[in-house]
Amino acid sequence: MSSTRLRCGWCSKSGVHCLVCSRCKVASYCSKACQATAWHAKHKRECVAAVPAATISSAFLAAAAGTGDGAAGAAAAIISIVDAAAGPGDRRASADNAAAAGVQLQLTLRLQTFAVERDWEGVLSIESEVMTPMTPAYASVIAATHYWIFGNAHHFSGNWVKAIWYYEKHMVLVKDLDDREALCMAYGNVGMVYNKLGEYRKAVQYTQQAMELAKQLEKTSEQMRAYGNLAVSSEKMGDFMQSIEFNEQYLELCRHEGDLDSLNRACNSLGTCYLHLHQYTKATTYFEKNYAYGLSVDDEYKQAMASLYIGIALMLEARAIRHGLEAVAEQARDSHALDSGGRKFGSARKFNEEPKYASAGPKFGGVGAPATSSKSLDNVVEAASEWLANAFECCETAQLHLAQLAFEAGHTDTALEHLKEYLTVCVEQARDMCDGCGQPRCQDAPMLTCSGCRVARFCSVDHQKMASKKTSSGGSPWKGRHKDICGVLGLWRKVLRNQFINPIAHFGAQSWYDRELLAFLEAGRVSR
Repeated sequence: MSSTRLRCGWCSKSGVHCLVCSRCKVASYCSKACQATAWHAKHKRECVAAVPAATISSAFLAAAAGTGDGAAGAAAAIISIVDAAAGPGDRRASADNAAAAGVQLQLTLRLQTFAVERDWEGVLSIESEVMTPMTPAYASVIAATHYWIFGNAHHFSGNWVKAIWYYEKHMVLVKDLDDREALCMAYGNVGMVYNKLGEYRKAVQYTQQAMELAKQLEKTSEQMRAYGNLAVSSEKMGDFMQSIEFNEQYLELCRHEGDLDSLNRACNSLGTCYLHLHQYTKATTYFEKNYAYGLSVDDEYKQAMASLYIGIALMLEARAIRHGLEAVAEQARDSHALDSGGRKFGSARKFNEEPKYASAGPKFGGVGAPATSSKSLDNVVEAASEWLANAFECCETAQLHLAQLAFEAGHTDTALEHLKEYLTVCVEQARDMCDGCGQPRCQDAPMLTCSGCRVARFCSVDHQKMASKKTSSGGSPWKGRHKDICGVLGLWRKVLRNQFINPIAHFGAQSWYDRELLAFLEAGRVSR
């Protein structure tokens, strides 16, 4: 497209002689038919009178943020600025500059319309066409808006590297413009994406700057976001007490503002921290609040995720109870051996290590355990099973925990069935999901593939390391460590391939596959 041609705002054809809307002086059309069609379809809602040039910055920023309806008016203001800037001189050069600016203004208006509607695919579709306008006094304002919108588009599309590039460009420009409100939000955006990139120290650095500005400007929404991001950074770095402190401040602001969605996120983060600290009752209490919120907004996915979290907390509580019962029984046996004058042969296993079982069988309860304790344990196991069963239709990770729970309860066939379903989903859906940060990635985003299992994908080397962190160090309590399940994933990838390539050999090796899967469950490393 030539830089001196305008585009039709309806059919997108380019032409020299376009009809311009007489009201907003922005939208242009190749014919009256297109103008009439666009008016009834959408332009009637978008068309506004030109606003004064002095309000260009606030109008552009409000439209880009999706907090105002001045996108068309802001673009109209820029047209008036371009016309005034042309002034006397070379008329041809002025006309060419005005035409080129007009093309960019049309693209900017389309860009802002996509952004307000959160149509990120639309934003990215014109990324290569949008260039920074060269209007001397106002180029920085317009360029900052472009960087902001493109950063949001790549952020919501899962391309963190490009998002951080645009956000940092936006941050530099608004700092030069001395726009403190925009700078506060820019710091918050950069910190949020660094969190997702796994660079938590950088995330804390930028988020703290956002917090300082938000407090000075008394912007509660940005303070809430900063507290939430700092809580995530602290949790991922293994500082759970610091994360709880940030989350409690976040929770207080959410209650004050009546922001139920943010309050739900704060409760989820608090539950996760208490789960890391092995305080399962407190964790369950916060996750139950998540479930109640999901019911109140009639969101099945939120209900499923809360069910998953409650089920995992109860499963880990059951495991802790079982370990306590086994420790009591072991102490009783040791004491009996010493009282009998016999030589004490204690187990070499430490108390906090996972037990190893020689054969499948009931793992809950324990020899010599009090009947009331066993009954309490059975109730916890039953409740965990029910919550996990509520979750697995919307969240495949629930299958992994159901498998572990069923195995520890002695139901090996059920455990194998759940584990196989989970591994199948992992192999089929691994391409678009980072196993480290758990975030979906766009199709063209470069990702690393695990050289061991050839299944798991990662955003970066840092995220690959993140995937194998222990739960006690900030690792995922939902999926466990990748290094523990890596061998089983690689095995199951081969199983799925052989199922179609060589079905006879696949059938003959099924018992061997089952033994390997049972060995994985016997190690008890899920959510360790």
